[in-house]
Amino acid sequence: MKEICSRKSDLFTEAHQPRRQKIAREQRDKIISEIKEDKPEVIGKSSPAETPNNAEIVDWDFAQIELLEKQGIDLKQEMNKRLCALEEQFRKEKEDADQKFEEQRKNYEARIDALQKQVEEQSMTMSMYSSYTPEDFNHEEDIFVNPLFDAACNWTDREYQLASWAFRKWKYHQFTSLRDDLWGNAIFLKEANAISVELKKRVQFQFTLLTDTLYSPLPPDLVPNDVEEDLDRPYPRTIVAVEVLDTKNGATHYWSLEKLS
Repeated sequence: MKEICSRKSDLFTEAHQPRRQKIAREQRDKIISEIKEDKPEVIGKSSPAETPNNAEIVDWDFAQIELLEKQGIDLKQEMNKRLCALEEQFRKEKEDADQKFEEQRKNYEARIDALQKQVEEQSMTMSMYSSYTPEDFNHEEDIFVNPLFDAACNWTDREYQLASWAFRKWKYHQFTSLRDDLWGNAIFLKEANAISVELKKRVQFQFTLLTDTLYSPLPPDLVPNDVEEDLDRPYPRTIVAVEVLDTKNGATHYWSLEKLS
């Protein structure tokens, strides 16, 4: 039994011997080719030669390895040096990439902080403006009794008219806060749509902007109560309304925010 196992082992070794030699030869070829690229002058000295009668073929791979060993070149050491160089290059590239990524991250964070600060400042300003009422600025001549104008105010009538017109336009522009109307009534609009779906009324509610012009006047129930005070408004009034879409009957209605709430 031992002889049979021994014979099988010998047959297995003999069968796989060519494959092992092929793998070893490929590894040696790879190492020698890399050394040729780095030190061609050393390999150039070991040009192949044949035996005097050309009867034997010399294994030039082993011959070149022996020549390198005789000349003091250690293949393992060369491979370790190359590996260390590659690792050092990878480390430097990784550090550069991490540094660039960190700089980009800081730049983006700074830009986001600046934009957020700007939005907060604008929101605070609009909230402050919306807390006032137009009655607080009914007296347009108050801008001319400011102590800053007492020192020297040599304006002409034309300049006074332009200043009054600019102030009036600025006043109506600043105190038309549609955003607050949208935010304040968004919850009512959501509840109205939810109730419509629950009752299966096939009615949709959504916000819309309506402008009072000669060609599209506002409905009587949407005209604000202070319309008499805005007769001298320099531009048409725009209000926030609720558009009611009756998909069942194919009709469209407009509600005021007071009616929605």
